[in-house]
Order: sequence, then structure tokens, then C-alpha cells
Amino acid sequence: METIEDPAFLRSVLDTTDVPCPACGYNLRGLTTPVCPECNLRLVLRIGLAEPRIGAFVTGLVGISAGLGFCGIMLTYLVITIIFSSQGNTSKPSLLAYLIIGTCVGAAMLVGWIVRRRRMVQARRLGRIIRVVVALVLGLAPPVIILCVIR
Repeated sequence: METIEDPAFLRSVLDTTDVPCPACGYNLRGLTTPVCPECNLRLVLRIGLAEPRIGAFVTGLVGISAGLGFCGIMLTYLVITIIFSSQGNTSKPSLLAYLIIGTCVGAAMLVGWIVRRRRMVQARRLGRIIRVVVALVLGLAPPVIILCVIR
């Protein structure tokens, strides 16, 4: 988002427009300084997209989160089952390992996806589609592998 720091430009915009302060809601019309008189916070003008392109970002986020959520819930269930089992049953050590790996990979993917959000929004359409498909495949691969191991 581009920020405009010119107080004269801010004053010219607020001379004719009713705009609430983003912090406290005070009407800034006729403001003479770039500071809200009510909450005393500094104000700037910003230019942003009217319709940010976040559909691809959200789609990838949902796919990664679904895989992470599945692995996390299954891992929690398996750990609780092992802890409260009267025999200390660890009949599925490979499943436990897959769940730990799947949860760690999913968490790393989620953090990486969120950190690189700006690149996703700025990418061209084909680039966004490729990133989303890769995120969905990698995000949902651990649950699919785990379901195959359970059989």
C-alpha cells in the first residue's frame, strides 16, 4: 500500500469530505493538522486496491490448514490414546511418526504461505494458479498418506 505523507494534500482531501478517524471514529472533516484531535494519533493517506486479489491466497491457506488440522487432530488423538491406554499400547509407531512429520510440514507450509502472501497477490494469474495447486497437493498429501498407512 502506498502512503502519502503530504499534510497539505491530506488537508485538501478533508476540506470537502466527511471521513471518520480509523482509530476512534471522530469526523476529520476540516482537519488542519495530520493528527486526530480526538485520539491524538498521526494520520496519513493510503492508496490500496479496491478489490485485493486474495482468492488464490485464501484457497491455498484453506488447503494447507485442512491438512495441518487433520494431522494435528489425529496426532492429539493418538497421543491421548497412548497415554491413557492401560497397556501403554504403541502398536502404531509408524503412524505416530507420519503424524508428527505431517504436522511439522503443515505448520512450516502455513507459516511460509502467510509470510509470502504479498508475492501471491502480486503474481500473475498462471503463477497464482500453480502456487495454489502446489499448496493444495502438498497440504493434503500428509492426510492421504496417513489414511493409506492406517489401512
